[in-house]
Amino acid sequence: MDTRSKIISAGNASELAGRLKRQGRKLLVVQGSFDLLLATHALSLQKARDNAGGTSLMVLLTQPSVPLLSEQARAELLAGLHMVDYVVTAGNGSAKEFLDRLEPGELASAPVDDEEHTRQLIEHVHRRHSP
Repeated sequence: MDTRSKIISAGNASELAGRLKRQGRKLLVVQGSFDLLLATHALSLQKARDNAGGTSLMVLLTQPSVPLLSEQARAELLAGLHMVDYVVTAGNGSAKEFLDRLEPGELASAPVDDEEHTRQLIEHVHRRHSP
């Protein structure tokens, strides 16, 4: 299976949310930049999905202030996780605008502070490799 098929446009995400709602199914949306995909992210996403029961999990990918990876690379990494059903970017609008249109059954924020984790990792690497 090509996991890149899990990456969908904002328009397709809105259609999908409507279809799931008509079927009586819920959609859990987790948003974050996931600039560095860490084990804690995967664990948090699995926990969120488990706590939501039989809900589909969509990750709304937001833009970090100083990205290390391209948006496409981050989307492909997330799509490769088995617990993630869909990955979508907010597009030209804000994440809030997108979520207002989406009307998911449940909404969760990013499970961790992505930018803080990135900053800590960079500091750790610099400390280890400084003379």
